[in-house]
Amino acid sequence: TNILKDAESDVLNGRIFIPDGISREAVLSLALRATEDAKRYICMLEMNDFPADIVAFCQFLCLLAEGTLGRLQSAGETSKLTREEVRLLLETVAVPSSNVLV
Repeated sequence: TNILKDAESDVLNGRIFIPDGISREAVLSLALRATEDAKRYICMLEMNDFPADIVAFCQFLCLLAEGTLGRLQSAGETSKLTREEVRLLLETVAVPSSNVLV
């Protein structure tokens, strides 16, 4: 998601992560498909009884990617989620402290 979000400033700083001839829309489409793969992976973790904290971490990253990609689609290239939006996403996957390894 950062490749899409930061593409303009990256180019200004001499960093090019999207090859010539590849549209931003193609990269966005690829990233959206990757979130579907991530969801399937998370389901496999759950079905195989992986620790809840590992599953929650993966879920959070997937939700973060989906939220960022959605924001990029709706609001443009330099858009990003607010801290409050990130906090709310984190709350949706929070693992009770008694289940977290210390």
